[in-house]
Amino acid sequence: MNTALSSKDLESVLLEKREILQSICQAMRVQLIEVGLQDNLNTLPRPELAQYSLRIDPFDSSETLFGIWRDQHGNQTGEIQVHSSGRVYAEADVVRNHPKDGRWFVEAVTAWGNGDDIKTELRLLPAL
Repeated sequence: MNTALSSKDLESVLLEKREILQSICQAMRVQLIEVGLQDNLNTLPRPELAQYSLRIDPFDSSETLFGIWRDQHGNQTGEIQVHSSGRVYAEADVVRNHPKDGRWFVEAVTAWGNGDDIKTELRLLPAL
């Protein structure tokens, strides 16, 4: 459920969360480089390109900064979330064959964690 909050509130949260947003995207970049997908770095979304909103959890009233990345056609290509508890989650489409293991297709790169402890992994599908 979305609760309408003023744009000033959103702007202040974006400023406050700027470093963690950048850290999340950098962690996803490192994951792609580690497996040899550096050619995909130009398509990995940057924090400043997301469309952000603030969402309020109806159960505990906590706030989440929620961003969506879209391609030039308006299709969602990823999302990023920073919860008021400090938990984070992000995913971005990769859509490439795995460069080192032909058995796999890389659907996306994901990141999750808390603050300075961000973990990443590739979401893999069996190659056809």
